Amino acid sequence: MSGSTFRAPTSDFGLLAIPQLSDWPEMAARNHQLLSQPEIQFGGRSLTELRRSARLSFVECSKIWNPDAGVHFPNALHKDSIWIMTGHQPELYHPGVWAKNFAVAAVAKAINAVGVNLVADTDQLKSTRIKVPSGSLHSNPKTVEVPFDQTDDGRPYETWNIVDEALFDGFAENLRDVLTSDVADPLATEIWPRMKQVQDPSGARRISLARQQIEQEWGYGLLESPMSLWADSPVVRHMFCMILADLPRFHAIHDEHLAAYRKEHKIRSRNHPVADLVHKDGWWESPLWVWRDENPTRTSLWIRICDNGSGVELRIDGETDSMGCLSIRPDRPTDRGVEELARFASEGIRIRPRALVTTALCRTLLADLFVHGIGGAIYDELGDSIFKTFFGITPPAYAVMSATLRIDDFGPAQARDELDKAIRHRRSLEWKSETLGLTDPSVKILLEQKQFWLGQATVERELRRRRARELRRINREIAVLLTSDLSATNVRITELRSETAIEQVARSREYSITVHSMVRLRRLASLIGLQSMNRNPLDKVF
Repeated sequence: MSGSTFRAPTSDFGLLAIPQLSDWPEMAARNHQLLSQPEIQFGGRSLTELRRSARLSFVECSKIWNPDAGVHFPNALHKDSIWIMTGHQPELYHPGVWAKNFAVAAVAKAINAVGVNLVADTDQLKSTRIKVPSGSLHSNPKTVEVPFDQTDDGRPYETWNIVDEALFDGFAENLRDVLTSDVADPLATEIWPRMKQVQDPSGARRISLARQQIEQEWGYGLLESPMSLWADSPVVRHMFCMILADLPRFHAIHDEHLAAYRKEHKIRSRNHPVADLVHKDGWWESPLWVWRDENPTRTSLWIRICDNGSGVELRIDGETDSMGCLSIRPDRPTDRGVEELARFASEGIRIRPRALVTTALCRTLLADLFVHGIGGAIYDELGDSIFKTFFGITPPAYAVMSATLRIDDFGPAQARDELDKAIRHRRSLEWKSETLGLTDPSVKILLEQKQFWLGQATVERELRRRRARELRRINREIAVLLTSDLSATNVRITELRSETAIEQVARSREYSITVHSMVRLRRLASLIGLQSMNRNPLDKVF
């Protein structure tokens, strides 16, 4: 499937599921069979063995992450257990993102599978403030930014501890002070007290555990762990060693498929959908992030092949000295490399996967079906081609899920379309009045002149110039005769621009779940739950 063609639903409570939810169980079963082939080897170890180890470590990490979790999956580690999985950053995202969790939980529950969520806390913290709709949504709305902390240095979520506890504690009240009165029951009033009860300075953990508790109470509980914990497991480090030991080959595959993707989708930017990996002065940039505890800023991990062929040397981008060596080669077991990565971690060095590697790990080692949002699907269209060539296996199919939820009930959006029509009409009045069927005699005379000049040959340079002058003159004279129509159209355009601005604020699908009505959020979750039981087709946006 092509991620670049996915579009968010335009209607309120609109759902996007590709394929439809009723097809997910069969897709998961096919993927499970594909990934259970004993002959598939990753670095000298069978994929089935790696998947058992990966799932065990993920379950153990989930217990560390939330020891009080109320959701249990006694069959999670059974060899025939089906895992349906999604993931996202631990942020105050919009309902379209949350919809993935509801869908995964509902489908898993319907077929006695395991619903799983990866907290992508190794990603970069983008902001500690959200936009809140204020004023009347139906007349003069505006957006106000409300902060919940003062951290803004772009650190990874896993290193984010709340800086301003007073600001964090008062967020729900500050939000209510500015939130439109059209929302009487914002989720913030329910979820924020739960965050304040989490005895941990980590902002990511507070947000995640409170959200997880709400999901469980609504009947959509998931097995959950952060990437930061799972990335330190031996099985993930084994995969890191596989990539680093064969990084020149990975580079060649990565660059070839990235160039092909950009050409196919007509992308000129060197940073989209991901940046090129760099090879410079014998050093190879890896698809992994690294940072030190004393300086939690994500940067590139670089490697250089040791001269004696014993392994690879590692360096943190921006540092002149190497951080040490890994005893790894493409043809050698990774045991020593895994131990050496553990030693680096004990010294406060954090090595984490970038986006493409993260989803590749989840889809090969954990999930039988991974559910992306629209953005993630774009990444994996590229990731599939890279990892298919590098690992030599057919990537398991993935699903896509999103939703649109407005702040309040609205009729169809009209102002934007009407504005476009009005602008086109003004352009016709000014430049293409012959298309309007005008009957004014004075205008018709000018239009006959215009038609004459439009039909003149334009080979000779002087004739071309005269033709252009005459057409401009005629258009100006027609515009004078149509002054009243132009004035009325300009007034209408001004009105429609104001209405469009109101619609853009009031109807945005990007507002955080914390500002949305709990009743409407639960209605969205219930709608997704019904679709998982195949009561209605979900192969269309509605």
